[in-house]
Amino acid sequence: MFKGKEESKAVQGRDRLARGTAYESVLRTCWDSYVGAAVRAAAPDLIVVIGRQVADAIGHTVRRDLGADVRIDAVKQPNAHMSATERAQYRRRVFDLCRAR
Repeated sequence: MFKGKEESKAVQGRDRLARGTAYESVLRTCWDSYVGAAVRAAAPDLIVVIGRQVADAIGHTVRRDLGADVRIDAVKQPNAHMSATERAQYRRRVFDLCRAR
């Protein structure tokens, strides 16, 4: 899809398809149109939201739709800029979240 420098920009998030309120609107529309119903049908006891911007955009909607009994946690995207120590802590946290079920 992308080549060379174009790929690098896209990976770093500088060449996004949507930003700001448009990005948030896309996420909310996805949740309202399909994802929310699919998640509710699965009746989870834990939701891990991948990406802080995703959590900021739809976290309150997820909480409203799933109720107080569902644990909702958010983590950085796996490709986020992190030091080796932060990456190890990230992996441990995700592992612990999944194992806690």
